[in-house]
Amino acid sequence: MIGDLPVVENKASARVTPRRRAGVPPGFDEFFRSAYHAFLGTAIFVGARGQEAEDAVAAAMEEVWRRWGEAGVVREDSALRLSSHQVRLIGADSAVADQIAAELARAGFHPPEVDQLGRTLELPAGQLKSVLGALEMQGRVVKVAAELYFDRTHFEDARGRLLGYLADHAEINAAAYRDLLAASRKISISLLDYFDHAGVTTRVGDARRLRKA
Repeated sequence: MIGDLPVVENKASARVTPRRRAGVPPGFDEFFRSAYHAFLGTAIFVGARGQEAEDAVAAAMEEVWRRWGEAGVVREDSALRLSSHQVRLIGADSAVADQIAAELARAGFHPPEVDQLGRTLELPAGQLKSVLGALEMQGRVVKVAAELYFDRTHFEDARGRLLGYLADHAEINAAAYRDLLAASRKISISLLDYFDHAGVTTRVGDARRLRKA
């Protein structure tokens, strides 16, 4: 381990986390923190064992690292895209995107889960998830959890309030963050979990502290 990041090695070559390398591309370290364990879990789920899973994830990270530097990879929260690639929606999907964005903006710190959003807007599940993915790539919404998306403006407000609180306090718990946002406990915990995985905070017992660089 290096700090709280795993070192991944195999017989072919020494593969280590970006913290051990020079010239880390902007955003890659945060991506590594949030993605490594999810990738490893997926590899194990589909049948890889132990070192095989670690080797597969290490190879995937190597490829992402290479393309990040060569092609200009941009991270949009939970998604990756080339900086030259722009997501555009046309026709009915464009109108649906505006509906979704407006509904999430109205919801503020109380966004509905995906299934409720679909019922409210009377949208098929497939189209809803496809358009939400496009909106995330455009940076208009943020995927906080599997079934929970935030309007970008309110998400940044939530992040700002968290950072402002932690500038004056050593730590924050779910109840304090809930009160800070006047949101539900479930929403507050989902946001705190997101910021943990994104490398903004670290969990200590029932509280969160700013993650040290």
